[in-house]
Amino acid sequence: MKFLLILITWIIELLAFKRWFSCWLFKSFLYYTPKILTARVVDAINNDKGMPHLLTHILHNKVLYFFWGSAQTVLGYWDIQFLSNFIGIIGAFGVMLGVWYFFTKDLHNKLAISLVALSIAVPFTEMVFQPSIAFFLKLLIFGVIFQTLSLYGLSRFLKEATVLKYCLIVGINCISIIAVFLFPLSQLAFCLKI
Repeated sequence: MKFLLILITWIIELLAFKRWFSCWLFKSFLYYTPKILTARVVDAINNDKGMPHLLTHILHNKVLYFFWGSAQTVLGYWDIQFLSNFIGIIGAFGVMLGVWYFFTKDLHNKLAISLVALSIAVPFTEMVFQPSIAFFLKLLIFGVIFQTLSLYGLSRFLKEATVLKYCLIVGINCISIIAVFLFPLSQLAFCLKI
């Protein structure tokens, strides 16, 4: 029963993920290139006219903006709206479970460490290598990593299976499949269509 439910969940995640192949690029808020960094620093400095010059440059410097902007961009890939559009509502739930089980029970599990590390590192590849790697390949990398983390979390959740847990996963699967078919263009909030 558990294997069948995980298989159905994976199929639903693939249906949600399949919609993204009509895109050719993520929207700009999911990137943080050197041009964006420079533009934000210059804009912030220009908005602080009348402030002491030294204070303005202390508060608005590239190092500070690099770390802040990079963190915001990476967290954009972990946003619940992005994940629920990327791999479906059940996929986002599975990712949350995977991270939860990693930090609470599987801190020494090598598979869990690899999955969480890769899912954190993958957005950096999109930020750094944005023009170099084909969007199709980046989508596949993102999809495989986040779906694997999701399925890992769901399988851990169903390890001590109860009827309530099965009903919860079946219910979220139903909601996910309905959302995929009712909102076929919802990914356009995060990507540019071909």
